Amino acid sequence: MEKKKTLIKPVLAGAGFAGLYHALRMVARRKAEEKNIDRDNPYIDVNKDIDRDNPYIDVNKDIDRDNPYIDVNKDTNIGRNICEKTGLQDKKAYIRQGANLSNMCGQVMQAKNKRKRQGFGYEGAVKPALDQALSFAGLIILAPLFAIISAAVFLDDPGPVFFVQKRVGKDGHFFWLHKYRTMRLSAPHDIPTHQLENPQRYITKVGRMLRKTSLDEFPQLWDIFRGKMSIIGPRPALWNQTELVAERKKYGADSVLPGLTGWAQINGRDKLEIVEKAKLDGEYARHLRQGGLEALLFDARCFFGTVVSVLKKDGVVEGGTGHLYKAGGRRQNAGIGQRYRSDVGYKASILVVCQYYYPENFQVTPICEALAQDGYAVTVLTGLPNYPAGAVPDAYRHGHRDEYINGVHVIRHYEAGRKKGALRLALNYATYTAAAMRKAKKLEGKYDLVFCYQLSPVLMGLPARKYAKKNGLPFLLYCCDIWPESVKMYVKKEGSLVFQAAKAVSRIVYRSADRIVVQSTSFIDYLGGTHGIAREKMTYIPAFADGAYLTSDFTPKGDTVDFVFLGNLGIAQDLFSVLAAVNQIKDVAGFKVHFVGDGVCKKGMKAYVREKGLGGIVRFYGRRPVGEMGRFYKMADACLISLKADNATGYTLPAKLAGYMAAGKPVVAMMDGSAKDVIEASGCGVCVRAGHIKALAKAMRSFIEEPGRFAECGEKGREYFKGHFQKGDCIRKLEALIDEMVKGQR
Repeated sequence: MEKKKTLIKPVLAGAGFAGLYHALRMVARRKAEEKNIDRDNPYIDVNKDIDRDNPYIDVNKDIDRDNPYIDVNKDTNIGRNICEKTGLQDKKAYIRQGANLSNMCGQVMQAKNKRKRQGFGYEGAVKPALDQALSFAGLIILAPLFAIISAAVFLDDPGPVFFVQKRVGKDGHFFWLHKYRTMRLSAPHDIPTHQLENPQRYITKVGRMLRKTSLDEFPQLWDIFRGKMSIIGPRPALWNQTELVAERKKYGADSVLPGLTGWAQINGRDKLEIVEKAKLDGEYARHLRQGGLEALLFDARCFFGTVVSVLKKDGVVEGGTGHLYKAGGRRQNAGIGQRYRSDVGYKASILVVCQYYYPENFQVTPICEALAQDGYAVTVLTGLPNYPAGAVPDAYRHGHRDEYINGVHVIRHYEAGRKKGALRLALNYATYTAAAMRKAKKLEGKYDLVFCYQLSPVLMGLPARKYAKKNGLPFLLYCCDIWPESVKMYVKKEGSLVFQAAKAVSRIVYRSADRIVVQSTSFIDYLGGTHGIAREKMTYIPAFADGAYLTSDFTPKGDTVDFVFLGNLGIAQDLFSVLAAVNQIKDVAGFKVHFVGDGVCKKGMKAYVREKGLGGIVRFYGRRPVGEMGRFYKMADACLISLKADNATGYTLPAKLAGYMAAGKPVVAMMDGSAKDVIEASGCGVCVRAGHIKALAKAMRSFIEEPGRFAECGEKGREYFKGHFQKGDCIRKLEALIDEMVKGQR
């Protein structure tokens, strides 16, 4: 207790001395003015370069660049500026009549004398003294907190701790404002947050917390102490916020010192439109000019109102300051840190729900990045990456929960790793769904459309459906796996309770979607027959592949014939049947089979290879990044693809087929459905019926022994790809559907 007392006493003494110093300086300044003013031209202090009370004239500069109203080399420009300040309308006529400059300034002199009279009142003496005393005390007392925040800002994003920016001060004067840096160094410097394209991608994690609690404004205590700001006043506008500056000038709010907080801040803050904010700032200026006890009480009201607002976090909208909703749109209820749908350049704001996202290798990632690149604001709600091996990488166990990846805002939540076995897979599905439902309730954003990229499980459609229904938004579902058919890999009996429950959930999800995109034409008949989905509600947009492969030379140079499989080593891929076919032709010389990928079947496949003595033919590479795919395409003489057909999931059109075709690789396939139709229509290779091991072995033997028969398959596949699977074409179709749905909603 004794230590606290010894600390408080010098702080209070220092604050008192600061206030006394300011009051004495004001008195000395007034006396100097009476002595040094040129009576013939009362706007220039002959002993000073700049008249501090009338800062429009700098006699040492032709033009004050920060305040370009003055040209002291031209009387007409001085007259024009003074006329602007006096409100005279016919400036040119006044100047043409040869009016004496001193007479022409008479009206301004009256206003100046009025300010002088006020200078010894509340606005001119008491308020500045209080500002300096309180800011000095705040700088000392809060020094430990400043140190902690500074360290947090630096550790979160190494670089300058403070953000210094040119702002508009009293009477249009510019000054340098200080804040804690809350945005990354790559953020544009002089663009208001609400005008940034997707501002959330620039805000750091610490910055988001500082903004919500207004702690980022604390360094402005220094600006208050040096007399550039006040504790209470209109928030200082950016130098290029011309609309806000003009509106404040209209209501007389430009003639008072800007403040750390003010009347507008406790009456809406970021929720206010520019005109509303300027009116409130003008109202504050009128109260301040009343002077005396009324002005003091009004400042106190603003101060304590700010304390309440900060504690309640009222009115904080990231990217606020006007333009909070689209023209012709409707204002949405706001929570803390919400990004409103706004006319800041986005075509639409989209919430994407998918259990899988980068670094997991699914097409939802390039789709979202393409949408972001094309002008859509994209937020992805996803789980922790663990597909296909089932282990969550260490980096994602406690990190990467809220980040931006190539312009896409990615929000992650907990899910249990899938690992091995039906029970662990069910736990993985259930934990993702439950966590996504909870997270969706807390989402800090307003969206135009909900987009579910539906793989397995269909359960990921439930949080998407709930959010869309609750907020009255259109719901678009991209169906990549059909349910409950996919459950048959684990549950064979359709009459079982598990299968019937999966069917009921699937029907709820599919029927709740306003539009459904299907990856395979075969899905249209299945969804129509199983769930009663109308055909006109469904649109076919196939999976795409990287068009860069079209111009790549992947001509193999080895002596052996190499078959390459790229992708998930899962149950649906029926890769044990592929190994059985390899076992049937293992006596054929000069070929090898390469499996690039990972999955639940990898361990069993390796055991099969050891058991059958195929170690010299079959090789496993594990999971490899997308950037290495060129190496394996260069290795491949042909690419393998297969799918089970014991249920309708075998009708899927795998994305890897488009990749094989783009790379110009002949395809050897064992599958049915749309994929078989595409292979036969394009002439890109040979496709046997799903599960026909002998037929696959025969096709592989034929490719090894008669390579000339397949010489043109690669180029035929590339030509077909150009007309059907190019990424740009598929994205344009998807964007057209999104635009149609958003337009219909508005």
